[in-house]
Amino acid sequence: MQPTDNNLLEQALRLAAEEQAHRPRFIELLLDAEVLVLGLSVADSDVGAGQQVQIQHWQKNDDSKIIPFFTSITALQRAINEKTNYLQLPARALFEMTQGANLVLNPYSDHGKEFTAEEISGLLTNGGKVVAQQRRISKDTPVMLGQPASYPTKLVDSLTQLFAQYSQVKKAYLAMMYQGQSGADAAPNLVIGLQVESDLEIVISAAGSVVRDVAEDGEAVDFCAVETDDNSTLSQYFINQTTPFYQRRWGSKLKSWLAKGRA
Repeated sequence: MQPTDNNLLEQALRLAAEEQAHRPRFIELLLDAEVLVLGLSVADSDVGAGQQVQIQHWQKNDDSKIIPFFTSITALQRAINEKTNYLQLPARALFEMTQGANLVLNPYSDHGKEFTAEEISGLLTNGGKVVAQQRRISKDTPVMLGQPASYPTKLVDSLTQLFAQYSQVKKAYLAMMYQGQSGADAAPNLVIGLQVESDLEIVISAAGSVVRDVAEDGEAVDFCAVETDDNSTLSQYFINQTTPFYQRRWGSKLKSWLAKGRA
């Protein structure tokens, strides 16, 4: 994606700034995009493999340094009102050559984003995705399921908007799980049940990114597959004793409404 064609990226940045559910899509587009950075090639030629470049740093009010970069010429001109040298290069290449530094995307624009060195390291390692860790509950461990006393409205709203972006998600459910005879053997945690047609791991990874940004500090959230022919306690609870907080037909209406809102 070239900087002159970055309308989709800038739109994704705006949406991600307003709602965490759009952050996975923004990161995906960013890592595939070409961006602009203030600086110049040492050899005054196109940036290529092994080419040395000089990149301009800005100094923040706290005297720390940060590297500005931009989605387009228009975004660059909002921040710079004088003639300056700049380079065009893949965002991933910029992150690789500036590892250890903090960067800011589209400073002085309505919607920008700072990237810490730690965050950039995660983007380069796994694209910013949450790597799911599987855990098993012993058959001998008593499990109690119910609904949370304090409903996680923000988390549910964000996940609803996220699942609307994935056509393979049919339904999503919510429960609070307690383990042990009295439910006190382990801290209770939220469980999101997902009924999908395919790519469960992809959906869980994206949902995990949203949970990371939205869930209360220290709040544990698990995900599990829900199958109609599964006799497990979780699947049967979700199907027979709860109402899904998301269904695909709702997502289709939401996507249609969002499209009309952008027209």
